[in-house]
Amino acid sequence: PDAPRLTKHSRVHDLRHTHASWMIAAGTDLRILQRRLGHDSITTTTETYAHLLPDQQRAAADAAGRALGGLVPNANGNQGASLR
Repeated sequence: PDAPRLTKHSRVHDLRHTHASWMIAAGTDLRILQRRLGHDSITTTTETYAHLLPDQQRAAADAAGRALGGLVPNANGNQGASLR
């Protein structure tokens, strides 16, 4: 009886956001999601759901770091491994 209650009622439109969030969590590409949701612009999709993608920023930075590993000096001032 003393438990907090939801004060906002769910709408059918909320299910759309849940669906999109689950698709992002499953790794769906944002362009695919854009088309699925019927957004005219990828900007609409990214502005709405980009906050759900923090891990992708880290993955992109890590990939860039690996690609540049042979070109950028490491913390010891030595050249990193060569790219082949």
